[in-house]
Amino acid sequence: MNKPAIIGITADIEGSCHILNRVYVDAVVRCGAIPLVLPSCADYAAININVILDAIDGLLLSGGGDIHGSHFGQPLDSRASGVLPYRDKTELALAQSALERDMPILGICRGMQLLNVRRGGDLFQHIDRHKQNEPRNAATHQVLVSGALARLLGVDSIMTNTIHHQAVDNIGKNFDICARTTNGVVEAIWATDKKFVLGVQWHPEELVECDLNTAIFAAFVAAARA
Repeated sequence: MNKPAIIGITADIEGSCHILNRVYVDAVVRCGAIPLVLPSCADYAAININVILDAIDGLLLSGGGDIHGSHFGQPLDSRASGVLPYRDKTELALAQSALERDMPILGICRGMQLLNVRRGGDLFQHIDRHKQNEPRNAATHQVLVSGALARLLGVDSIMTNTIHHQAVDNIGKNFDICARTTNGVVEAIWATDKKFVLGVQWHPEELVECDLNTAIFAAFVAAARA
């Protein structure tokens, strides 16, 4: 029997606890992989990033609070929330080393934004009236799909959720935009120089009843297994 892929999933922080919505774990397990939750550390320089990456086959950068503007040359917006500098630093280091290894990466919401920042892009720190009021598992939002993501999914549009107020502005190096909203907000990016590095702005882990969102996880896990 082939060894299952091990997927490292970054955790958020709430007060004194690391937290992770279990739907991330469920989505990975559903595709036959083993999840491994990755914490952040205030003394991130003491973390041996290479030892962590040696233990996993793919990196899932999860959602969460806002990325500090200092990482892309901007002051922090007064409307930012959930900013955790040591989570930023830990995950930027993980992303950089994973990119150098050409390890499969899936970035979700904040995770997509972090990938873009890691490769020299920047963000809109606030978009008005973009976050839905409906439950997280409600698909309320049409996204137009193109490029590598359209080839992966076999469609040119998808209904998604929208649970963010930051978004990609200037695109990072070697990324293609492969999904946008009907009014132009970037919803997915694909690294043209890597085997599998995909960022999506919505939360597919909340929508796995939809085959298209399950397909995103299945393709990521397959790349990690390979």
